[in-house]
Amino acid sequence: MQQGTHHFVLTLQQQASSGGIVVATFANSCTPQPGQTRAEVYGDLLAAVGHDSPELKGANVLFFSLERNEL
Repeated sequence: MQQGTHHFVLTLQQQASSGGIVVATFANSCTPQPGQTRAEVYGDLLAAVGHDSPELKGANVLFFSLERNEL
């Protein structure tokens, strides 16, 4: 399995329809497009999460990290 060039961690918080609070953390690797900015990657990741998990669309971001995927 090929890894992306960058690793991200994204933690979101949203009020649930039941009145509780949902907190979800996503971590994976990705490869930004040539010339893409960190802000653009951030926006793409938020959009992807909102698409895959509609209940988290518009959630508050508690944490975001995007780093090169190398040691």
